[in-house]
Amino acid sequence: MNAVRHKGVVFANLMLESLSMAWQSIQVNRLRAVLTLFGLSIGIFSIVAVFTAVDALESGIRRNVASLGSDVLYVQKWPWTFENDYRWWEYIKRPVPTYSDYEAIERKISSAELAAFSVSTVRPVKYGKKVYEQGGIWANTYNFIYLRNLEIEMGRYFSPAEYQSGKNICLVGADVVKHLFGQEDPLDKYIVIEGQKIRVVGVLKKEGEGLVGGSLDNLVLLPMTFARNVFDIRSDNLNPFIMVKARDGVSVDQLREELRNFLRKRHGLKAGQKDDFSINQSSMIIEGINRIFAIIHLA
Repeated sequence: MNAVRHKGVVFANLMLESLSMAWQSIQVNRLRAVLTLFGLSIGIFSIVAVFTAVDALESGIRRNVASLGSDVLYVQKWPWTFENDYRWWEYIKRPVPTYSDYEAIERKISSAELAAFSVSTVRPVKYGKKVYEQGGIWANTYNFIYLRNLEIEMGRYFSPAEYQSGKNICLVGADVVKHLFGQEDPLDKYIVIEGQKIRVVGVLKKEGEGLVGGSLDNLVLLPMTFARNVFDIRSDNLNPFIMVKARDGVSVDQLREELRNFLRKRHGLKAGQKDDFSINQSSMIIEGINRIFAIIHLA
């Protein structure tokens, strides 16, 4: 018992002596101590800031992916894949989805509730003497609003009658408003794209930067029926894609299978031939994001 007590006393004395020496060292080298503590603080702050930024980035990307819809399939030329073996030399030979493909899908895919066709390009957008060079132009068929999560801050979406008649109207993103209008109310003002005057009927809620599916902040959304007056919507260079939403009670896998068989037959592909199209969905991106951020969080 005495031996144990003796060891405890020795340990306590050593701790007190160590603390005393450390305090004396700080007193003698105050500047060095302050700089050391300052360096540690900066390091800790930097680590916290990095993890905060990573969490914010991850949250933004996941929110962006969620807007694509979990029950919506995207027919495109290029696949959404994070695999190392991305066979671009094969994909580049594929045809792009066409407007007639979209019309056929709308008519004949029984497991689909809705479909929409979209094309996109970049054109200068003008308002008065101001020019927004980074304006992304997205032309869509009417059902786009039901397939892509659009939040409208001001104004409205275009009506079915306006779509059918090809009215010169548009919705604009937050960055377009910022660069062209500043504090001015953009509603019912006319912007100009490729010499065409277009009335602003709606402003989209700011989304923030998105790495997936594209942020809507820098976009101008046009009715497809009017966009054909602005550019050739049949061009292969406009990144066309078809969105297809599953009916209630129909799984995405069922929709995918029917859609794949239909497109293979429509494109004249024989048994054993590879698909000349991709059917993408948000879960493919989520899997890739999970892998990427798992590595980041381990680093």
